[in-house]
Amino acid sequence: MIPVIVNGPAVEPVALPDAKKWLKVETFDDDDVVGALITAARLILEAQIRRMLITQTWRLIYDRWPNGRLIKIPLAPFQSLIAMRVYDANGTAQAVSSSLYHVDARPDAARIIFGAPPPPPGQENAAFQDGLWRFFVPQKGWIAYVESEGIVVLFDGSGWNELGLSLRNLQNLSELGIGTSADATNVLAAKLNNALFTAKATSEGGTGNLRYILNKSAVGNTVSQLYQDGYSGRAEVGLIGDDNFHVKVSADGSVWHEAISVDKTTGKPSSCRVSSSPTATRSPMWRSTAARRPSARALHVFR
Repeated sequence: MIPVIVNGPAVEPVALPDAKKWLKVETFDDDDVVGALITAARLILEAQIRRMLITQTWRLIYDRWPNGRLIKIPLAPFQSLIAMRVYDANGTAQAVSSSLYHVDARPDAARIIFGAPPPPPGQENAAFQDGLWRFFVPQKGWIAYVESEGIVVLFDGSGWNELGLSLRNLQNLSELGIGTSADATNVLAAKLNNALFTAKATSEGGTGNLRYILNKSAVGNTVSQLYQDGYSGRAEVGLIGDDNFHVKVSADGSVWHEAISVDKTTGKPSSCRVSSSPTATRSPMWRSTAARRPSARALHVFR
């Protein structure tokens, strides 16, 4: 550490007239000599007692960062820290942010305490551990928080990008919960009050249409929309157990009444049924016979 004075005292602790009076000097011929003696006496005394008698500005120069997380100020009484800078290999100064350190401004034992001292100029991807800076080669997928900007960044293999930009393209998620937790049964779960799906306009590169597609694996499977009250089924519509379109309702979630079943070939309603589950069926409650036209005396029986 090398201390260098930047600005000396504006005045000396002993005024020139007072010193001349004590020395019984009445002429002005030796004013420069007496002034120099006053300054020399002050410097000797400050060195002996290790205290500055008059306010002055000093620069402390270090050839490396001190060990540990603090710098002890060897000059007293301390008043304030004006600035802190580091210099790169080209001698270019870079200011050290005051957010990185705290000044313990005790007049007789001032210290500068770092949360973590700044890394050497020009170094990136560093972490302060056990009193030392350690440097790393970032790997694809690393996430970091940029405190000065308040953002989270992701390393994509070639550079750091704001994490929000990466979230615009999510692929092969195993579970997704919005406002609630997804699980192995409900891998997509959302707890909300409103949801909006709107078509992408042609001016945005879309077609202006919106089609919501539900697909099942085979004829005997089910693809449907199930409406519940208190997590107990009350209505279900869809291709339930076959490729006909069914509309079913239930009062208790156990016994289901099929209100209508639209035949996939003819497009006509074919039967009304009662079942004990959303996908099981029982014998029809009534049938309509499309092949025979009822006469005036034909009677429809409901049971």
